[in-house]
Amino acid sequence: MALNHIEISILSPEGLDEVRRFLFWTYCIIEQWEPPLGDPAGLRVDGDRLVDDRDHLCVHIVARVKGRLVGCIRITHPHNGVFETQLYDHTNCQHSYTRYVAEIARFSVIPSARKTTVGLQLLEAMFRWTTERGQLIFFATAEKGLMKYYKDIGFAPAAGFGPFNYHKEERQATVFSPRNLGHQRHILSGLQNRLISQVFSSSPLEIIDIDIEADIGYQNG
Repeated sequence: MALNHIEISILSPEGLDEVRRFLFWTYCIIEQWEPPLGDPAGLRVDGDRLVDDRDHLCVHIVARVKGRLVGCIRITHPHNGVFETQLYDHTNCQHSYTRYVAEIARFSVIPSARKTTVGLQLLEAMFRWTTERGQLIFFATAEKGLMKYYKDIGFAPAAGFGPFNYHKEERQATVFSPRNLGHQRHILSGLQNRLISQVFSSSPLEIIDIDIEADIGYQNG
């Protein structure tokens, strides 16, 4: 799918290293974040890549502009019966996660694209992919900006979950989810209407504001 020159697609397995380098750039270089030693999910820096123990098992949805990666999001299913978030969350009852089929993570967009429809298009594609397959999803985040974003599109903190410390940090993470698949379909419909409204009310050249060369330095090195 392409709207306003933004190409959304499912990443092929051969493209995994590109996403790993993109995440290293956005998480570790732009946001100045480092995974702690001994991370439970094996999240670690490997050269110029941010990798973990299950990224090769995930469905990665990516956004491109002029062939260059500008955003990504991934869909993760339980590995050995456990979601990634469960490796960090020792506060909530572990059985609370059994109602879910997929976990959403690594939602990242380059800074100059965050005021465009890149993030919205990634979320719409992810919701469509999971909803068509009857997969109830959840997110966990400690980022206040993402919390506000999720609430704005219709999410609420998941019932029965309290906050927990993520990545051994002092910041507390919150689990967000639809109430059920019917609610998930409702959020998807709202995302699609919002996306259509934003695309037709904005300039088709909105992407000109994305400073690809400055924001995607990892592809130039």
